[in-house]
Amino acid sequence: MKSLLTWGKIQASNVDKVILISQFEQKANHQNHLFGLFWEFLSPAIQIIIYYLVFGIRLNGQTIIHSDIPYIYWMLIGIIPWFYISSSIVAGAGSISRNLSLISKTHFPIEILPTIAIVKGLNSFFAMLGLFLILFVSQGFLPTLEWLQVFYYFPCMVLFLLALAVLTSAITVVFS
Repeated sequence: MKSLLTWGKIQASNVDKVILISQFEQKANHQNHLFGLFWEFLSPAIQIIIYYLVFGIRLNGQTIIHSDIPYIYWMLIGIIPWFYISSSIVAGAGSISRNLSLISKTHFPIEILPTIAIVKGLNSFFAMLGLFLILFVSQGFLPTLEWLQVFYYFPCMVLFLLALAVLTSAITVVFS
């Protein structure tokens, strides 16, 4: 328990570093692409279109879900978090091994590297979720009491991803 509290103190004292480095890494990831930051939205949009064509239209997804909500909205509310979760898992697993040169040459808290990997994807997640909610509400689906669940499930998702990133990054370092 004491080590968990120490880890939490390190996270809290380095919040500004986590945010700053995650912003720099996000910008650096998109410098090599022709479309830059727009690629962060274009790539998921292409995948969403393909999934909708295959599962929504070709396999007639609307009859499978038995709901008044159109299949595209049902699919989007599941796939938007999945894009964030899958990218966070991959980034978290390699967060320490990818930054070994930074760790070995400077005095840098290793404990914040998995956190940086998790925080890095939040901008695109919130942007895609915001666009989805605007589209969803504009089609007449008004918020209900069940929408309050997001205030519980989102922090749980981030904490789960953070725990998984710490575990997998340690395993990656040991076995690489």
